[in-house]
Amino acid sequence: MTSLGRADCFDPDGVRFGVPTYPWRLAPQGLATRRQLRALGLRPGGQEVAAQVFRPRRRGA
Repeated sequence: MTSLGRADCFDPDGVRFGVPTYPWRLAPQGLATRRQLRALGLRPGGQEVAAQVFRPRRRGA
């Protein structure tokens, strides 16, 4: 399996993955996670996905 680098995960137009994609901690302001929406008393359901974030995996040896 090939790992994706930070540059591979930056696709704000959604060309590669079909949905805007950002590296971990580099998503634009105004997007919120399900957990953040729940904390604000908002339901994170019913809306289309606005973007996704790829987070690096740490693998043990």
